[in-house]
Amino acid sequence: MNAPKLQLEAGKYYRTRDGRKAVVVGLSPFEGTGETFVAAGYIETEPTVMTWSMDGFFSPTRNNHHRDLVAEWVEPKRIKGFVALWDIGHGGSLIAGCSHVYLTLDAAKAEGFCGVIAYVEIDVLEGQGLDGEAGR
Repeated sequence: MNAPKLQLEAGKYYRTRDGRKAVVVGLSPFEGTGETFVAAGYIETEPTVMTWSMDGFFSPTRNNHHRDLVAEWVEPKRIKGFVALWDIGHGGSLIAGCSHVYLTLDAAKAEGFCGVIAYVEIDVLEGQGLDGEAGR
């Protein structure tokens, strides 16, 4: 069991264990312990009100649940740039992407990869299969 290390606050946004954005909209004015469900709010893509313990647990068993609140929300970085794809199957059967995101098409081409079959412009949020920032 991995206990969230939070003290929830009304009006703050949090990240669920499965990576979605959640907001705590209110806390019960009645006394409760860390194990009672005194925080209420919403998780993106779910239409109903959710409740959590003050330390972020969704489930009364306090086991890892995809709706647990595990950290304060940090907006993901946008990664924009170009990647080179090249043929590694010697016949077009397999394709691999380069390990870098380049700010410009010219910068990607200047790397001089052999066997490049395409340069692709990307615009994604960090965490969608890419880490870091464009910049090489």
